[in-house]
Amino acid sequence: MKSSIHPVPMLFFLSVVALILAYQIFLYQGAFLFLASTVVFAATIGWFIGRRWRVYPWQIGLLGAIPAVMFILWRFYTQETAEDAADNISLFIFHPLLVAITGHFGGLIGRWQALKAKASGKGAV
Repeated sequence: MKSSIHPVPMLFFLSVVALILAYQIFLYQGAFLFLASTVVFAATIGWFIGRRWRVYPWQIGLLGAIPAVMFILWRFYTQETAEDAADNISLFIFHPLLVAITGHFGGLIGRWQALKAKASGKGAV
């Protein structure tokens, strides 16, 4: 499927939007739903990018985790209380890892579906 939009800026944009949404979920609902929403958002973004563009799944995982790494660096830089430090070490440190793993998994599923559709003649990827 040809598109005039390059996948990397789209991946960064979607990753930042997912990060903002997940952080809002953390603020209002707590840590468990933050991690669960991170998994769901990253897998969905990986699936979307992998299905639509020819990008390796490992690239989806690593490039999708760059905004998460920037977020954890920002959290460490702006921590003010002991509670912030504890959240950074015990919760937010796992965020980039989750994004990389689930983005890669979503990319694998998306590429598999795209290749399966191409083999059956239903898609042009």
